[in-house]
Amino acid sequence: MRRTIPTWLGGVALAAALPATAEVLTTNEHTEILYHFDEGSGTDVADASSHGRDATLSATLAADPMPWIPGATGHGNAIHQDGPADPSDYRAVNWSDFGNSLDLSSMSAFTVQMRFRATQWTDQDSFWTLGDGVGIIGLTAPATIPPVTSIDELLVVYTAPFATQSVNTATIALSTTLVAATWYDLAVVYRDNAVSSPLNDNLQIWLDGELIGSAPTAGDIGDTLPTATLAVGHQSEIPGATWFRSFEGDYDEFRFQSEAVFGIEEPPQTPLTADANTRVLYHFDEGVGTNVMDASSNNRTGTFSSTLAADGSSAWIEGQTGLSNAVSFAEPTPTEKRWVSHSGTDMGLLAAEAFTVQMRVNPAVFTDTDILFSFGIGAGDFNILAWTNIAPVLSIPALNIELRNGAFNRIEVPLNPPLVVSQWQELAVVVRDDSATNAMNDNIQVWIDGALAGSMSTTSDVDTLDSSTFTIGHGPVDPFWPKQYQGAIDEFRVQADAVYAVVPEAAAKIVGLDVTPPDAVITWESTSNAAYQVDRSLDLIQGFTEVLATNVPATPPLNTYTDTVSGVDDAAYRVQEE
Repeated sequence: MRRTIPTWLGGVALAAALPATAEVLTTNEHTEILYHFDEGSGTDVADASSHGRDATLSATLAADPMPWIPGATGHGNAIHQDGPADPSDYRAVNWSDFGNSLDLSSMSAFTVQMRFRATQWTDQDSFWTLGDGVGIIGLTAPATIPPVTSIDELLVVYTAPFATQSVNTATIALSTTLVAATWYDLAVVYRDNAVSSPLNDNLQIWLDGELIGSAPTAGDIGDTLPTATLAVGHQSEIPGATWFRSFEGDYDEFRFQSEAVFGIEEPPQTPLTADANTRVLYHFDEGVGTNVMDASSNNRTGTFSSTLAADGSSAWIEGQTGLSNAVSFAEPTPTEKRWVSHSGTDMGLLAAEAFTVQMRVNPAVFTDTDILFSFGIGAGDFNILAWTNIAPVLSIPALNIELRNGAFNRIEVPLNPPLVVSQWQELAVVVRDDSATNAMNDNIQVWIDGALAGSMSTTSDVDTLDSSTFTIGHGPVDPFWPKQYQGAIDEFRVQADAVYAVVPEAAAKIVGLDVTPPDAVITWESTSNAAYQVDRSLDLIQGFTEVLATNVPATPPLNTYTDTVSGVDDAAYRVQEE
């Protein structure tokens, strides 16, 4: 089978056959290191970039550390590196120059490329490592103790956040299996989320120009000191270091770029718009200051607040593709809290049949019940919170919706798909009044990127909602509220309608209920060619939990259904058109 590389044109992937002669990597203004390995003899390796980061072939035991061999198709030379028979022997191409370091913290993205042909893989054989000791970031094979000739995952080992020297491992499953004795062009692409540290970033694995795996990080790799060491073919440039084994095989071409060489660009996003049902709309395009302007006609200007950054300068970041700016609600220090709030006239949402809270979010991490949004003051009348979990996580399978309906209730809405970190997602929570009567169940739907991700019914009617005051990214106007959302928000809108809708089944009008124990006869109005579902509740607080009958054919103008009620003190019925 011939491998192909995709060419991106207008968002469509077009397949092009790999040329018989593999491309020689070239330099541009983003090239920090480039080794062609074309020397053919000796221990010196020249850097083809303009930065002069020349390297040296090294081995702790072998006098002639690695033989030079013919390179990949169309290339001059390459390096052959056997796995050392002696565990104390290590072999690598090393660069170290503290006067000419790489400053990863200044890069919003970088790419490490390597053209290689493996002989085999053993326990975490190392392709390359940036940084000394355990390193700042490195690529290794998985933990496979016996030698193998194919692998379907790779490990990215990194130190993040650097201030704590926390060593993490991202295990990235590959959609294409790597096999021995085959030349590959492999690239690791790192992208900073552009949200304040310490937050999650994104790692991608590209093989011959095709994305084959990705994973979020557990910390900001860019939050690090400049590095002045590199080892190709081993975990560390320190002689005698044996954390991981040396790479076994051949390599021809190595390049470090301070850019994302490969990338699937997000399609441009269009800003949310206002209509007659829009109650507030923030684009977060100001970029400076503490005022957030309302793009609707209602003049509900928001105010950015922080317990530390009085001018809000640290909150404004680059927005989603196609949108100019966004706000970071990250928590850069344990004592700083950030939020956007407004207090003014009530939005009148209770008078509407439905309302929607909509925002574009790029979460960084989820902890225990982080608050994305709140209506009201004090404990709030309507809150959107992350799922209840203690340890920081990279995705959540549910959202918590808190609301008042006489009492204070929390509803857990399962999500499919989950809400994840390190990518922009449009989140919309739709609350629909199931009837005009109080003490009836309402419906809550959670939509992610325009698709229904989950829904639940409330235990009673949402009959209390102070929508004159709201807070984004934090608890209700309280700097001491313990939990806040951590991540970025770009676009926020409240609508007095359902922006998205899977309309609940139409309820048929029940016109009669004749109870003569042991039977209860329900009569409802029906229409031609319809079918009905009959539900029963023995406790309205718990909702209609029993389905008595489905696909009941219509017998217009009236239908009846007989239920057995022996031993039942109270019951409520609902008939819905299917």
